[in-house]
Amino acid sequence: FGAESYREVEYRKVRQIKELGYNSIRSAHNPIVKDFLDACDELGLLVMDEYVDCWYIPKNKYDYSLYMKDEYEKDLFDMVEKDYSHPSVIFYSTGNEVSETAFPEGIELTGKMTKLLHELDPYRFVTCGINVFFNGISHKSMAIYSKEKAEEEAKSKPKPSGGSSDVFNNLTNRIGTELMKIGSAFKIVDKYTKDAFANLDIAGYNYGINRYLKDLKKYPNRFICGTETFIFDAAKFYEMVKDKPRIIGDFVWTGLDYLGEAGFASMINKKDFPYLEDPSGWLTDEGARKDIIGITTSEGNYQEVVLRKKVIDIGVVSPYDIKSGYRKAAWRFNNALKSYTFDGFEKEKCIIYVYANSPYIRLYQNNKLLKMTKINPKKCYIKLTTKYIPGELKADALADDKTTIISTAILKTAGKDTCIGYYKEQLPEENRFAFVHLDVVDSNGIIKPHMETEIEIKNITGGKLVRFGSPASYNKVGYLTNKVTTYHGMSMAIFEYIDNEISFDIITNIESKTIIIKKGAS
Repeated sequence: FGAESYREVEYRKVRQIKELGYNSIRSAHNPIVKDFLDACDELGLLVMDEYVDCWYIPKNKYDYSLYMKDEYEKDLFDMVEKDYSHPSVIFYSTGNEVSETAFPEGIELTGKMTKLLHELDPYRFVTCGINVFFNGISHKSMAIYSKEKAEEEAKSKPKPSGGSSDVFNNLTNRIGTELMKIGSAFKIVDKYTKDAFANLDIAGYNYGINRYLKDLKKYPNRFICGTETFIFDAAKFYEMVKDKPRIIGDFVWTGLDYLGEAGFASMINKKDFPYLEDPSGWLTDEGARKDIIGITTSEGNYQEVVLRKKVIDIGVVSPYDIKSGYRKAAWRFNNALKSYTFDGFEKEKCIIYVYANSPYIRLYQNNKLLKMTKINPKKCYIKLTTKYIPGELKADALADDKTTIISTAILKTAGKDTCIGYYKEQLPEENRFAFVHLDVVDSNGIIKPHMETEIEIKNITGGKLVRFGSPASYNKVGYLTNKVTTYHGMSMAIFEYIDNEISFDIITNIESKTIIIKKGAS
């Protein structure tokens, strides 16, 4: 739905976030819609209520930096007035990656905004998502944001656009994440963050996990929040904070996929889409724990393991992706699928990920032991390269005695038969929408991720089709269409009820049939 907001859709988002094991969300990078906050109040999700993505230094030529200095007092008043009575809101954030915080004027502004928010709302704390590495280099020629760079960016040729985060995303995809995290630990970073942090109740660190322990020691009164972090640091963070009460939380980028920063976190297959030749096809970021149709990704399964929602799970990088090549993305942990069905790639190389929070794991391929190993709690996963042999992968989570099975995860290869499977999401609230998943499956409902097909929806009665799409971030047709090609075997149609029953036909090269869904029924 993008920027369109409906009460039922906001409640669905909040439930999806909680399903993954999260208890809090940062409203990156704008004040969030009231229906979402209502859902957070009712369902129990804590909120960091964030003001804006830029201050007075532009990130894009025509962004909010043109107005921020004149408008911020009224903006903060409006934000607090809107959200004051929402118990889910526990603290405010005044900005995101605002390098102004490394300079005297910005440090002063940080203090003014914190003071104003305290006057408007004396009961909530104030933070700001500061990219500590950016602040460290802000006084150098390599500074990430400046008026000159925004002007230059506006003149450059068209390319996939991630909005105000273009520069950061491009840089990180090129230099990698470790260099930025190592750089965040440099002494100069403290020099250009300490004064701004002193003007906040809680120091917000974007991608600064390598600083946490030394800064806790140096500043005994400082509280730290990981305002933005990488998914692959989740287990490291979880272990780090067990006895560190002044580290209050960790916000991973990102929970739900979204329209915007289009394509930056996609690890899309290079053979499938002409993404370099025609960048206009990018729609979503794809770097989330839930994809754009609400399915938990393999990385989401990893997060569930880290947050103790489950003990063990399995993901597999397809031999097709390995052989064909795929686009790298710094914000992704991996591009594994929750699948062990790769027809036509028998005995080709695949990569198996086992995620576990148990002391040991045991991995079998068709009852043959592939691996028995200890799990590093600061990683919570192992990676194994082997040949794809259809059948079954089974991973056992083991106790300290190496024999007691705590939990088991299994992936099975789909059968040869193929059909279009469907189900309607069960939503507890009275809902004007029906979220109907249409997938390429075998007779047991196992998805076939590489048997893509075009699905056409026709002859709708009792409702109307309002959105139709797949998880793919590269999408030339958008979501206002009645024809979609599945991606990794999946698609989803959203209908709006007119009557209590909706009937529609699906046309595919696999099968065609009529589907009937009822309001309030599974």
